[in-house]
Amino acid sequence: FWEGAEQMRSRLTVSNSAFSDSAELLREDRDR
Repeated sequence: FWEGAEQMRSRLTVSNSAFSDSAELLREDRDR
């Protein structure tokens, strides 16, 4: 069970960072 939880958490972290990255790019596009 814990292995699955670890995988899910790491996947969430990856998607989270990817989301914040795209959000940053969108913000930069608006500012320009």
